[in-house]
Amino acid sequence: LPPTTLPPTTPFPATLPPTTSHPNTSPSTNPTTTLNPTPITEITPRPEAIRYKIQSDIEKTLGKNVSFFDDKDSPQSEALGWIINNDTMKLSPENETLTQRYLVASIWFNMKGSEWNRKDNWLNGDSECTWYGINCFAGTSRKGKVKGIELHNCIK
Repeated sequence: LPPTTLPPTTPFPATLPPTTSHPNTSPSTNPTTTLNPTPITEITPRPEAIRYKIQSDIEKTLGKNVSFFDDKDSPQSEALGWIINNDTMKLSPENETLTQRYLVASIWFNMKGSEWNRKDNWLNGDSECTWYGINCFAGTSRKGKVKGIELHNCIK
């Protein structure tokens, strides 16, 4: 291919307009030598994407539409709010355990978990499989999936 000829560039202006009404033309005695940008270490998914993922998974399982998120005071909405705003795991909608985590958290809100006798690890930053009474598969292709819930010693 023949080389592409680029149009001539416009020279950068020799002076820039001042950014303040009283510019200082003297050199700085303490110039900045490096930039220290704050790295973005995590991206928080949009709440709508999380809600859509959870709601569509539940509707697919139940085979019907659900509207419990419409009631802002419902335990289901509380669980969704916790997943979106307070859960330190910050799972993305693509994470295969997001809906499972939501469902287990909704048990907490539906059954007034804050009043339980045993609430070890509930709603902490660890996997829901570490929450008291939640039993998950281990060492199989279903590792991390809930296989049973036993809350008999924690509810008052």
